[in-house]
Amino acid sequence: MNINKSTTPKSVRGRPKTLDCKETVDIAMLEYWLDEQNSISLNEICRRVKVSKPGIYREFGNEDGLLEAVLLKYEKDVSSILLEILTLNENFKEILEKIAVYVTSKKEDKKSAKGCLLVKLQDSKINMGPKTQKQILSMQNKFLQAYEKCILNAKEKGQLKENITTELAVDYLNTQINNAASLLMQGKEEKKVKEILCLSFSILA
Repeated sequence: MNINKSTTPKSVRGRPKTLDCKETVDIAMLEYWLDEQNSISLNEICRRVKVSKPGIYREFGNEDGLLEAVLLKYEKDVSSILLEILTLNENFKEILEKIAVYVTSKKEDKKSAKGCLLVKLQDSKINMGPKTQKQILSMQNKFLQAYEKCILNAKEKGQLKENITTELAVDYLNTQINNAASLLMQGKEEKKVKEILCLSFSILA
């Protein structure tokens, strides 16, 4: 779904279009991200975004479509930064340090969102539809592929500790980053999580 779809008013079954897609996705992303119970309903999202449920249905089809749009925005604006770090032509230790800084930094100054929305949705109680599940799987695969390329590059340069297989290193890196995101969402202090993450990374390089 194109979340940058034009919001120029047009007729929809004789009714004027008043919902701003971009603003709706922007606010919804933060609301899903900040939800402490991991079970926020579409009705509550509509209330907080100040849009009607019929409006959501007209623009996104249903909550599945809205969540897909939210994840597409998150991938473009937030998680793409981590993917860029993984492709840096730098020493593996420096890349790991930058990952630790990125993972433990606040991603939205105004709302102080912490951790990772992707990890949060994976652990949520929200009933996700096929579009959301497909997007989550796509993002997971992109991360795993990026981790693998980064690990292989480190091995070629002799910067990965010996006797660590590529498969193990990829699984380990993915697990530690996801764990750090979970700790942040549980309220763990950023400084402490960064220390934990750096310590866990020290096993690799």
